[in-house]
Amino acid sequence: MLDYLASVVRSRMDIKFSVKSQQKSIEIIDNCIECGKCVMNCEMLKTYTTSPKVLFNQSMDNEIPFSCQLCDHCLSVCPKEIDLKSAFFSMRQDAQNQMKIKTTAVDFHQKTSFSSFISSKVKPNKKVFFPGCSLAAHDPEMVMRLYNYIKDDDMSIWTSCCGNPTYTLGKKNEYTRQLSQLKQVFHYKGITEVIVACQNCYKMFKEHTNLKVTSVFEILNDLPLAVKSIEIDKSLVLHDPCPTRKYDIIHDSVRQLLDKLSIEYTEYEYNRTFTQCCGSGAMVGVTNISITKKQAKQRALQSKSDAIITYCQECVETLGKEKETLHLLDLLFNNGIKKNSTHTFKKWTNRRLIKLKIDRIK
Repeated sequence: MLDYLASVVRSRMDIKFSVKSQQKSIEIIDNCIECGKCVMNCEMLKTYTTSPKVLFNQSMDNEIPFSCQLCDHCLSVCPKEIDLKSAFFSMRQDAQNQMKIKTTAVDFHQKTSFSSFISSKVKPNKKVFFPGCSLAAHDPEMVMRLYNYIKDDDMSIWTSCCGNPTYTLGKKNEYTRQLSQLKQVFHYKGITEVIVACQNCYKMFKEHTNLKVTSVFEILNDLPLAVKSIEIDKSLVLHDPCPTRKYDIIHDSVRQLLDKLSIEYTEYEYNRTFTQCCGSGAMVGVTNISITKKQAKQRALQSKSDAIITYCQECVETLGKEKETLHLLDLLFNNGIKKNSTHTFKKWTNRRLIKLKIDRIK
């Protein structure tokens, strides 16, 4: 019976998918009740279909799996707990030899990020602060101020990449090599805990390593405030980045920090576990920019606030194109609000600069 159903699903696809992807597709077709809850706040689904049942019952080229942000909002609201992300991710893996989507920019980013030109030296220590690509590209001076504020005798700093871009594109073999490279560094340098400022890094290290993974916001919440208070003369709404969906420790730490700073803010209707993607998740900003723009606009306009506050640099840059968006770390370590560095060359320059700064640390 499964073979018959798989052949039916295969006939509806423009590219060849594995048995695993076909099985997931059949499960979606069988279980979707077309309630519309997943479609309501997902611009990707709105663009391509009226329901998952309809979508997986029709011909599908590989633009569609690469248009899903893999953010799991659909799963969080689905009464049948249908896992669309798992199906689309499996399809991304299947599509590697049939790629119509150009990923040249991401491939260059990943190759360079893991190279000695960008990746800093690692000093042996029990803990390492791993700020992530986006924050280092945004402002190396701010990252160093943050590191100097949280560091202790057991902590060093390392700038590299967690491999999330390669992983979410479905490039299994390439990511396996990247993960092996990271694990070797952790092992040979005696690192047992990684402290992260990037929400994707947090999720990747949690799911793919045995390290203790700590959010920098947990640490900051346990330290004296870097500043006594911050005055913001505009209304704010708090956006939770989708990689943090399952991690209440981060949600709570951020909110406690905001309260200690006497920063007033409101919450999105869909927050914490139910939060929505900013639009750039899973490299959709590269593979289907129109979906990213639609999702960012939809998310930004869900609140009538003057501005958005969040704790993910990628969210800052994506949502910031639709509404002023602030990073909590900029408020704490940049004397307030700082304009983002959006030029690609400037971002690479910043990453090279922080690598050199770290390499000079004795």
